[in-house]
Amino acid sequence: MRISRRAATVLSCALLASAGAGLTSTPASAAAGVTFKTERYGNGVEITAYSGSKMIAYTGWRKDDNDGYKGDTLCVGDKVSDGQNVTGWASTGKHKVKSQGHNAPFRKCVTKNVPENRTYKIKMCVTSSDLQWCSEAARVTS
Repeated sequence: MRISRRAATVLSCALLASAGAGLTSTPASAAAGVTFKTERYGNGVEITAYSGSKMIAYTGWRKDDNDGYKGDTLCVGDKVSDGQNVTGWASTGKHKVKSQGHNAPFRKCVTKNVPENRTYKIKMCVTSSDLQWCSEAARVTS
């Protein structure tokens, strides 16, 4: 079977383009990515984000109890001035907190009362200008 010179040129260009598609460079910080760790304590849950071994952000939930908390609280903390921002939210529909637009270190909490003894989920995302990493959802109770 004979292929024309023009067809061979088009085919080879297409093969070279597809072979090089995955060869773009990635900034070192993006290559490292973000990992998450979830811990439970007393009346709460905390999801912590790490870049390598360095803690960079967290999202925490504390249900109301007899320790003076009036309502269920979701907090986010951005620990590092790295150009990334943190968003934490709960499936309650009432709790969402962002660090976007604030300088690190930054911490903000939202307290809202939700029906007691229900199960919800919290989640956090760390976002840079072109990438986003999100934790798995963690179960929490009110």
